[in-house]
Amino acid sequence: MKARGVSDYEAEANRQISGINGLESMKPVTELIKLAKAAKDSGELPALKKIKTRGEYYAYHGALSDSIAEYIENYGDRNAEELKLESKTFRTDPQLLVWKIVQYAENETADIKPAERSVMLKGLCGVFAKKAACGIKNREKSRLDRSRLYGMMRSMVLKIGEELAAQGQIAAPRDIFYLEYDEIEKAVRNKEDMRGLVERRKELYKRFKLLPAYSRLVFADKVFDRAPKNIGGMETSTSADVIKGVACSNGKVRGEVLVVDDPSECPDTAGKIIVAKMTDPGWVFLIVGAAGIIVEKGSLLSHTAIISRELGKPSVVGADNAARLLKSGDVVELDGTGGTITIISRCEK
Repeated sequence: MKARGVSDYEAEANRQISGINGLESMKPVTELIKLAKAAKDSGELPALKKIKTRGEYYAYHGALSDSIAEYIENYGDRNAEELKLESKTFRTDPQLLVWKIVQYAENETADIKPAERSVMLKGLCGVFAKKAACGIKNREKSRLDRSRLYGMMRSMVLKIGEELAAQGQIAAPRDIFYLEYDEIEKAVRNKEDMRGLVERRKELYKRFKLLPAYSRLVFADKVFDRAPKNIGGMETSTSADVIKGVACSNGKVRGEVLVVDDPSECPDTAGKIIVAKMTDPGWVFLIVGAAGIIVEKGSLLSHTAIISRELGKPSVVGADNAARLLKSGDVVELDGTGGTITIISRCEK
């Protein structure tokens, strides 16, 4: 578009590949918003707010129980970090869905604003834009199907975990996620006690979790054959007032930062500007109520960019070190058209 003289080409590119009709990855959030509205209109909100555990969810037989069960059947595998088998989803932990319904019902910003549209460009630019939109639509459908396949595998692995925990070979069902496939096979076939190995893996995982989101890792021999040491020793400068990235969804918003390290905790993002190292398709549930989103990794066609455009939320991706330079409570101005994040004030905490 720039080469063909299109004025404000970055903003126009965002408009050309937004407003895609029938985008499959939008259905989980649109249906969730309907559930939240039904909870508010039917008076079921107080009953849902009392649900804190899986047991309390299964004991609930209110007006929305069938609708919630149907939602889980259709979209229960779509959640943040859904491509990690150990991640909790609405299917494995349905109380998480109830919490989201309550958050949406109480949050007036949890709604879908129509995506910014533009008259389709003519000529070669228009052809490319149309092909890009078609490709995005097909890819998002395959991603939702992929989450369902992972959901099937997750259910099977958890069932094996329940059996191993019952036999005392691991301490809890979810400990199975600290074992490799051949180790699980040994535990099943040979009845080996895996509790000591699981505890060692848990300690290693705590260290690996502190590693930054590297663009790429190059190995000469075994992958991660050494335990990471001295993580967190590197200091990052916080003197810059402006962070730059890729403009992905038009608009400008000023608001409070919320750095999300663990999306599985279902943080309340209402009215906040989310900052993250990376995202995946399941982050749609966090983005819908937010004012905007900033991500260290990603591109113009990454999932964060696609969903934020469809939701009409300003977004910038490829913002190096944003999750380290910014802290929860900071106030920033996010320019999703120009690709800049301007720090207005720092949180004193």
